[in-house]
Amino acid sequence: MKWLEITDAQTISWVERAVRGDTFKPENDELKQSSSAMDLFQFISQAVDFLQKLEWPDPVQNAKFATRLAGTIDKAIGQYCMMMEHGFSDEMALQEEMTNKKSGGAQEGWMGRIRGAISGDEKPEPFQFRPQSLVRLNNIQFCLLKLDALQNNINVDALAAILERHAPPTSKREEKQMYIFTIKIVSAEDLKPCDVNGLSDPYVVLTNEHGKRIAKTRTIWGDLNPRWEETFDVSTTGSLWLAATVWDRDKLVKNHDLCGRCYVKLDPNYFGDYLPRVFRLPL
Repeated sequence: MKWLEITDAQTISWVERAVRGDTFKPENDELKQSSSAMDLFQFISQAVDFLQKLEWPDPVQNAKFATRLAGTIDKAIGQYCMMMEHGFSDEMALQEEMTNKKSGGAQEGWMGRIRGAISGDEKPEPFQFRPQSLVRLNNIQFCLLKLDALQNNINVDALAAILERHAPPTSKREEKQMYIFTIKIVSAEDLKPCDVNGLSDPYVVLTNEHGKRIAKTRTIWGDLNPRWEETFDVSTTGSLWLAATVWDRDKLVKNHDLCGRCYVKLDPNYFGDYLPRVFRLPL
């Protein structure tokens, strides 16, 4: 059991390192995903093989071990796919910004271009995807396919049936515990200038792992070193990944520029001592 507990923490750390070291180029002409996706499932397969080769004699304990390992795998794949999704979104935003500059600075956004194409006001132009963006999408698809195969290999239905038969009787439904985190967005330093005057008008948006907006700060006008000092409460029933995205507000159009993004994990186990933490995160 101790081995599985260590693996849980090590896997999350490994996913982050694998993504940082990935160039997002296909492994070869046949395999369209990149090295981090391949290495992730090689690591997961080794852990599953290790558990299966133990041939634990007690089926209930074996089912509990497998369930614990499945939780670790779920965290690893979930974090990996989320990082792929955010990377794809960032590259799309960058590509659109470059397209806007080439077209003379018109920043209508994609919905505006679609409306213009439908009404016949402008000729639609094909979007030029970056190769790295397509590899990120291939990595997500690869993870989904491998996850299905992994479920069949572990035989999750049989394990669930074993645990259900030996589950202790419960008199009432257990309620999930609610956690409330207080987050203070303090400041940013050395933001990239997004306006023609060499400055930016930054504000911060907090979103959860599903892309839902949690909170938004006020806009600091004309500042590359803004200081917000704003506090928000975030409620969750378990671990939660938050994305903090810094945007440059444009007074004239709704298509604001991306200044940068960073991530932080709200884990009740890590913050269980109720002591404040200070994070300095690179965008």
